[in-house]
Amino acid sequence: MASSALPSERAPGRGRSSLWRRIRANAWSYVFITPAVIGTLLFAIYPIPASFRYAFYNWNGIGEPREFVGFRHFVTVATDPIFWQSFRNSVTYTVVLVPVQLTLALILALVLNNSRLPLRNVFRTIYFLPIVTSMIVIGVVLRFMFQALAQNLPPFIYDAGIVNPVLGFLASPQWALPSIIAVGIWHSFGYNLIFFLAALQGIPQELYEAATLDGADARAKFWHITLPLIRPVGVIILFWRSSAR
Repeated sequence: MASSALPSERAPGRGRSSLWRRIRANAWSYVFITPAVIGTLLFAIYPIPASFRYAFYNWNGIGEPREFVGFRHFVTVATDPIFWQSFRNSVTYTVVLVPVQLTLALILALVLNNSRLPLRNVFRTIYFLPIVTSMIVIGVVLRFMFQALAQNLPPFIYDAGIVNPVLGFLASPQWALPSIIAVGIWHSFGYNLIFFLAALQGIPQELYEAATLDGADARAKFWHITLPLIRPVGVIILFWRSSAR
């Protein structure tokens, strides 16, 4: 009994030493991510609590605030219908875009991960190009595309009032948000695709070979090998893309 109790008593010490060994073994990894961590703390995390006190003042952005107004700004925002409409649009945008984008990225990553697919590197480049394209260029081009599309639809769509040929999609109350969601799915699609491809390429092929010997089909391999092993990456992408909205 005494000997069996000793390992549990020494477990915390072993855990700490194991942690420090892993830190030392991956020291360069921490060095590489240090600039990103510092930038996030300085420009994303710190400004939130640092600027919170300004919400209780009337302030024009210059000098120190002096006119204390308490919760007046919060009440104004809470009773503003435009704010709640914007909030609903943001929630709708995130709820629709994130699952659709992740699902499409996973499906395409499974296709492009096939080593027998010709020109798969070319397709990867094509799908990643929107990420490195200027948002100004994308905005101007897509604006003309949506306007041209709205002006060249069948007449019965105009008669039914679905689309206004003059206002187009982006100026239509019914179609503006779906149009923006569609562009958002397309524009940031490449990020998710690259992450899923990296996760898929990290799965040992021996697992699939062993499953094949056991008689597993493609569906069983996906549910019992692929999906569990890429789930950690998928969770990270889910939280990252949701917070990025």
